[in-house]
Amino acid sequence: MNYLFLVFTIIVFSTMEVAGRLFHHEIGPFLMTFIRFFLGTMIMLPFFIAKRENLIKLKNIDSKEIIYIMLTGIISVFFSMGALQIAVHNGNASIPAILISSNPIFIYLMISIKKKSFNKDTLIKMICGIIGITGIIVFATHSDFKNPVIAFSFSFIASILFALYTVIARNFVKKYGILFVTFLSFVTGTICYIPFIFIFNEHINTQLSLNGILLLLYMGIVITGAGYLSYFKGLKAIPVEKGSMVFFLKPVFAVILSIIFLNESINIIQAVSIILVIYAVSPVIKRKIVSADNTEK
Repeated sequence: MNYLFLVFTIIVFSTMEVAGRLFHHEIGPFLMTFIRFFLGTMIMLPFFIAKRENLIKLKNIDSKEIIYIMLTGIISVFFSMGALQIAVHNGNASIPAILISSNPIFIYLMISIKKKSFNKDTLIKMICGIIGITGIIVFATHSDFKNPVIAFSFSFIASILFALYTVIARNFVKKYGILFVTFLSFVTGTICYIPFIFIFNEHINTQLSLNGILLLLYMGIVITGAGYLSYFKGLKAIPVEKGSMVFFLKPVFAVILSIIFLNESINIIQAVSIILVIYAVSPVIKRKIVSADNTEK
């Protein structure tokens, strides 16, 4: 049953870039992401409050640790997810989805640099991942891109920052729980969008159609709210390292959905590159990350 929650999670998460691309011309990236995470936070709020131990943790948490948790929110929700949405606005749906899913490569790289040790097999996977990412970028069809340089650059930034967030947040998740850390990071990261919405006048330039409103509600309530809650539910009886493996399927679902709903296309070289990326972020790397975590204890 828990795996069904995880399957639901990966399916809705895979629709994020496609949904955002469908009405990106109606709303700016900062306002879109702000509303998405605001709605998601509101969905998570009653679950956070209902768990009394979360309120006890919030009362007793060390001030330095809450600052670090807030920092993870700024890195993940504001910088990483903001960069991802900018990439979708300036490119297509499939490329950002593939590149953000390659973040385990950067996670392992960061951990290996910190530990000053590299595993031969994993190093080969990392090289395959880098080759795959390069192939996706070099051989992508840029005709439907508003700005290819921004699209690729911000996709990379999003992936690297999400990896950094994962490395920083993992110890806090072990100590306080994934719902506690995620909720606080959502709140902090969401607030950071407010000044930028007004700086870039996105509140003035937004002209949402009924279809855009429904898609925005879907992104906030279903993808961000229900998606994360489903993820937490699925991880209750399944180890995090095993549950997280479902995210390796995101590039496959995202590419299929972008072809169906956005008429995007991929060539043979890109298809091979996608396979290389999926191979690179396969469960073997995940086991190495978990192994590195256990070594640090």
